[in-house]
Amino acid sequence: MEVEEEEILQRPRLPPGVGPICLEQESIVAFFEVTDIDEYKKLIPNIFSMPERLVCRVEVINFYKMESRQPYLETAVTILVKFKKAMSGEEMLA
Repeated sequence: MEVEEEEILQRPRLPPGVGPICLEQESIVAFFEVTDIDEYKKLIPNIFSMPERLVCRVEVINFYKMESRQPYLETAVTILVKFKKAMSGEEMLA
């Protein structure tokens, strides 16, 4: 199938109900070992449990080239937890 050059240069078309599309981004990600066990426990919802190693992930993302939306910055802070599968009872990190 041959594709016209103009077709390659066109921006993607969004179908109805699809959110914005990120075309380019830059990010910084860092992982830290947590020492405050009590504060870590407070952040874990009841369906999860404490992992053996307390780890926090911090991410800063610059979505500088977007389709159908203004560029924006986003940050995320996540922690490692354990989750027990209902059927098997197997624990996995999440």
